[in-house]
This record gives sequence, structure tokens and C-alpha cells, in this order.
Amino acid sequence: MSDLLRLGARYGRKYDPTGAVDDLVLAHENDLEGCLVVVAKSRTGQGRERVVFVESLAHNKFLRYTPGTGQSANSIRLEGQRPLLFIEPRGHGIEAYRGSQRQLRAAVKGVVRYEYTGQADVPGDGEPPRRLGYALVPLETTLWARAQAGRNETYGEQFNYGTRHITVAGKRRAVWLGVLGSAFLGINGGRNMARPPWGWFDRNERHRPLGEWYFDPAATIKRHFQLGNNFSTSYTAHPLLRAGRRAQR
Repeated sequence: MSDLLRLGARYGRKYDPTGAVDDLVLAHENDLEGCLVVVAKSRTGQGRERVVFVESLAHNKFLRYTPGTGQSANSIRLEGQRPLLFIEPRGHGIEAYRGSQRQLRAAVKGVVRYEYTGQADVPGDGEPPRRLGYALVPLETTLWARAQAGRNETYGEQFNYGTRHITVAGKRRAVWLGVLGSAFLGINGGRNMARPPWGWFDRNERHRPLGEWYFDPAATIKRHFQLGNNFSTSYTAHPLLRAGRRAQR
């Protein structure tokens, strides 16, 4: 169905200046979407950190939330300091969990709750358990490491990210990234439709530099939530300085 929609849209117009046709898809292999959780650190160091902003990716759209009841359009409910997120089946779009009729209708086999345990559980066949654990795997040694070679058996597309500037410990730095794999190799449901975090974008912000949501999340959050100068975009550390494949300039 996704292939037919894309083919019909392409033949129905000679030229698509928006690029929307290339993103017209219902489902595709290797789908990967995610979220960004911003935590205010404790000034006393006594474990009083708190979630202040959450952004999630759903079908090439960044959804913006602040802690609240979870029932309004831009609020997300917390349990302790853990934001409750809903990941739709098949489409994998991530949004605030509301327990709404729309979300429950999408979850035709019921809802499975994932909580961080440090161990990745597998639902298995048949009726899934209601709760499962998940683990976290570093991008630096997995997807990022494979992206260094550009187009390969993992990545079907590549992009020249050039030089990116970030501020670390108050010092502005230029980091050369160059050509990186930017979309996973795939043919089902659309060619190379799934992307790593540095390939994510908001369809309403296609003019923004590709990958800024991943490479400079502080600046992105400041812009999205219209924060003032009190919100610092200087990092104490940044993974680009240790995971980049080329020397800092």
C-alpha cells in the first residue's frame, strides 16, 4: 500500500518542490523513531533532578511536551521522573501516553509496558506479558560506528554533514563530521526510508540543518521552546568530541 501511494503521488504531479512525496509512506522496514528527555540537574547534587522537556519523533514530526497531566496537547505525564510514552504498533510513532480511545484502538493486541531494567526482554509468541524490561545500547559502538563508512550494507544513503559547531565548557569548537550514513538500507515500503537519529528531521523544518536535533540538542530545545538566555547551550561534554571519526578542527 505504501509503494502504491508513493507511485500514484509521483505520477500525479510532474514536480514536487516540497519533497513530501518522498516521505509519503504508511509502513516500511527498519523503522526507527525516538525521543529526547531534558533533565534539569540538581544544584545540590542530592538526587533532585527533574524532567523539564520532552520531544518525541512521530512520522517526521517532533512533538513537544512539558510535564503535566498528559491530557492536554503539549503536556506529558510523569511517574516519578519517568515520562510515559506511547509507541504505536506498526507505525512506531512516539507520543505522550494518554490512554485515549485513539491510542487504545491502535493497540489491537493490548498495551505492553516497557520499563528500564538493564535487560532486553522479548515478548515472544502468543499473548504478551503486560510488563517487559529494556536495556540501553550506546550508539557510538553500534549505529554511529557503522555510519563512518557512508553508504554500505547498513546504510543505503549518505550525507555530507561537513563541519558542525558546538560549545563545550564555554569554548566554541568546530567538529568535522564529513560524509556519514544517513538512512538505513531498505526496499520494503519505500527505499531507504528509516533513518538514524542524525538523519531525523521535522517535515515542517526541512530548511534546518540535517541532524541538528541529534548533534546540538540544547540549541534545538532552546529554539523549540522559545527559552531565554538563562538556558545554556554550552555542554560540559559532548559525544562528538570522542566519537567523531575525524580530528577536531
